[in-house]
Amino acid sequence: MILRSQIDGNGQEYMTICVDCKLDSRGICNGKRVVLENNYKKNCYSIFEMQGARYKGELQKRKEETFELIEFQKWLSKHGYIEDEHACKAAREGR
Repeated sequence: MILRSQIDGNGQEYMTICVDCKLDSRGICNGKRVVLENNYKKNCYSIFEMQGARYKGELQKRKEETFELIEFQKWLSKHGYIEDEHACKAAREGR
């Protein structure tokens, strides 16, 4: 499932998908996530990868457009990212 945040006061919205779920010994996510950051005030977006709370790198960035949910889903599919929903559930139940 893609988690979607509300647009904040700076015009930013985030969409996140877990693609390799792992929990550490404290039950905190340490898995790989792909994050879409839309900035509606600047009319741009950025897609980047996170490992737990650590920024791993930018995958794509564009100016003069934003990315909507359907476009993000197509981008994920095109680039071979598959949601790790079952692993997320198993990781949480195995805690």
